Amino acid sequence: MAISNDKNLKNINKNSDLDSKEIPKEVDISNHESLDGVHSGVDEHSNNETIHTSDGISNNNGVFFLDVAVLNELSKASQMAMSNISFIAKKINDTHMKKELVAIYSQYSNILLQINQHFEKFGEIPDGVSKHAAFASECALKANLQFDKSPSHIAEIMIQGLQMGIIKSYKLINSNYDIEESTCDLLNTFLDFQKENIKKLNAYL
Repeated sequence: MAISNDKNLKNINKNSDLDSKEIPKEVDISNHESLDGVHSGVDEHSNNETIHTSDGISNNNGVFFLDVAVLNELSKASQMAMSNISFIAKKINDTHMKKELVAIYSQYSNILLQINQHFEKFGEIPDGVSKHAAFASECALKANLQFDKSPSHIAEIMIQGLQMGIIKSYKLINSNYDIEESTCDLLNTFLDFQKENIKKLNAYL
């Protein structure tokens, strides 16, 4: 994937998995859309503070800054999804659906392992999900499930999050960022995983 060098650059959100780094202004990957596959009504990227950069490279003067930015999006999404699924699984009475969610949780774990291997290759440490975002997400889920814990309602919540994640994934792909093929492949793997989960959860609606 490649982008021309003469395009104007955009600002990005400070909490868009890039809290302590700089990024070219064109890399707008902080839109208020979730990749986590669970729609809790809370957006981790709700802080509107922005940061700017003049060189667009990482602090260690590497050339893989865009890769790290995309990987941080996937990493935080996977971490948040696992946290949300862990919470939801405790509220489910349907044994079959619980097994389905456990399987999805394990798949997120496998993807997160691949993401971490990419971070290791680039010599970077992935950003973690903020405690505030995790707490806010759990509170929103509690409210959402307070009066309806049916498989249908749970599937609807998760599908909404997955659909948002698919949209965000396509935006990243269609932006043609200058990232390595391996990062692009991982992004597409994540996208396909989201689509497959929707197919599985549709059966519970």
